[in-house]
Order: sequence, then structure tokens, then C-alpha cells
Amino acid sequence: MSTVPGISDHDAIVADLDIKPAYVKKKQHNIFIFSKADWVKMREDTIKFATDFLNSYINTPVEENWSSLKLFITLSTTTHIPAKTTSKR
Repeated sequence: MSTVPGISDHDAIVADLDIKPAYVKKKQHNIFIFSKADWVKMREDTIKFATDFLNSYINTPVEENWSSLKLFITLSTTTHIPAKTTSKR
């Protein structure tokens, strides 16, 4: 950094920087292919889960109910619906 004479009695500040741009790495994510999903098996698993869930949800804390429901949906989706991985910037 240095100063150079400016207008009137004011000096200007000059800074020389040696920097490189930061690149963001591409993120990978899954795209589900719903047209190739195994809907019959997914429906059977959902009926079984719903039966078990409805028999036990009253005696279970809300957070545990939510966790089990979320886990079921995630596992069912990843098991019965094929996906392709793509990169996104």
C-alpha cells in the first residue's frame, strides 16, 4: 500500500493485491426417476408401516414418531425409486 498525490491537498491510497479467485466445487445431488419406481412394493411397505405405526404412535413421543416416519419415507424412496447422480454448481 502506498499513497500518491491526489486532487488539491488530499492524497489517494493505492493498494496492489495478488489474489486468486475461489472456485466453488460442484455439488452432487440425486434426481429420482419416478417413471421407473416400484410403486406396488412401495405401497405394500407403506401399508405395513402404517399398520405398525398406528398401533404404537399413542405411546411414543412426538419426536420419535416424526423420526420414524421420516426414516421410513427416506428409506422407501431410496429403495424403491431409482435415482441418477448429477453435479450442480
